[in-house]
Amino acid sequence: MRLLERTDRLVQEAFQDFEVHRGEKLIPSDYYFLPKSAAAPAMEVADFVMHAVGRQARYNLRQRGSFLADFCAVFHAVDPNLMSFVEVDAVVRAI
Repeated sequence: MRLLERTDRLVQEAFQDFEVHRGEKLIPSDYYFLPKSAAAPAMEVADFVMHAVGRQARYNLRQRGSFLADFCAVFHAVDPNLMSFVEVDAVVRAI
């Protein structure tokens, strides 16, 4: 089994019961796989956004109150009506 196939299987197992809630409201979610080789423009943007968010989250663990340049480029340099973000500070597994 190739590493990518194994990774896909592990991701599917990890997210099979994944739910997102805002208060009591269930927010519909789904996941898909798209190979990087597809060079899909939306995937490239999502990849950049994901890396900017990940860097900011790791930075927040050490120092709060300021934002990294790539995070600002995604979330602060555009019309506020066109963007939003929510900082998740806890993840729980419902039994």
